[in-house]
Amino acid sequence: MTLVSRRTLIVSAASVLPARLSFAEEDTARLAERLIEAAVNQGRMRLAPELPALIDQPMLDAIARERSADMSHGAPFAHEDPSGGYPAIEKMRARYSRFGAMGENIMMTFDPAGRGYDPKDFAARAVKSWFESDGHRGNILSAAFTHCGTGVAASRTTVYATQVFWGPAMKHPQPRS
Repeated sequence: MTLVSRRTLIVSAASVLPARLSFAEEDTARLAERLIEAAVNQGRMRLAPELPALIDQPMLDAIARERSADMSHGAPFAHEDPSGGYPAIEKMRARYSRFGAMGENIMMTFDPAGRGYDPKDFAARAVKSWFESDGHRGNILSAAFTHCGTGVAASRTTVYATQVFWGPAMKHPQPRS
């Protein structure tokens, strides 16, 4: 079973670190992240050649990893938390930039047998599902976004992918006097 979801927020003004993964789990997750990032940028280049590639940003990677880890440890598979906040957006505002365009795509796969996952297959499924969804594809192809971060985390039966997006606040032209 695969589920996907997205959230976009434009901000004009205005954690808890995951448990340490084993080296093998960390290597698998990092490979999946890099494959997702590359495939997203390839799709962006193919469908919107006028846009530059999304720039990978390590702080955004850390935020995306935390979001995936939070969900793998029981946080709802949702953009909004039970109190009505948006964890990814709040983390981005607190640790990356208070202003700008911000968005999030999330995805999960569930295997009740807990057999683990192949990072290449998981990355391909995540990107395919995002490009097949108007909202997710909209985040990926948005000219408002210039930077991204990607994070993957797994529980025994479920694997989560999060991609967060950021772009600078739009500058509005000043009226001429």
